[in-house]
Amino acid sequence: MTGLRESHQPEGTFEEFLVEKLAVLAWRHRRLLLAESAEIGKNMDFVVSDQRDREGLIEEIHNPDVLKRCLKLLEQLCKQIQQDGFNLQLDERILEQIYGHRGENHLRKDLYESYHLWLATSEAPEEKRLRKHFASPEQCRTNMLRDISEEIRRLSRDQQARASVRTARTQLEIACRNVPDGPGLDRLLRYEASLERSFDRTLNQLERMQRTRLGQPVLPKLEVHHSLS
Repeated sequence: MTGLRESHQPEGTFEEFLVEKLAVLAWRHRRLLLAESAEIGKNMDFVVSDQRDREGLIEEIHNPDVLKRCLKLLEQLCKQIQQDGFNLQLDERILEQIYGHRGENHLRKDLYESYHLWLATSEAPEEKRLRKHFASPEQCRTNMLRDISEEIRRLSRDQQARASVRTARTQLEIACRNVPDGPGLDRLLRYEASLERSFDRTLNQLERMQRTRLGQPVLPKLEVHHSLS
């Protein structure tokens, strides 16, 4: 507002009003640019976050109650392996609750992979173990417990990342609502054209009024037409 007033040096109530109107239109245009960026960001920035092809509880890990349930199940799995070693029937029941059923086409990299690796290694014949330098059954159990601990940490980090995504998405939604409601970028373009027409008309009106006040020749009225094509 100060810059516009210094540039146009308004005198009288109506000239002050026109400069204030220019300031409002300029502010609305800046807000429009923020909304335009937010509209684009809303549709692009969270594609990876939204496209999660998972089953079981892990699909709803964004829910704090589901996260607690997953962590509790992982702690239960950890306790079972500590006390009794590997037990495929009991352990897989927990893994399926968290990650869903492991079918033949299971391609996801999750705790299933680690579990079946260390289980198979722990059950390898002693001769093969020595020849291939495989880990001992005790080492396999320790490695599995390590991987469970890492998965617990990963889920906690994932929850924090999702919280950041939700915050960013909310901020974008707020920015998108800085302009009148309507469908997408077409709405933004129409709004921008309307602002530019209003700005041009107001500026032209102010300049004509100031020329008249200063006794200068008034330029022919300029008609500005904007096209979105």
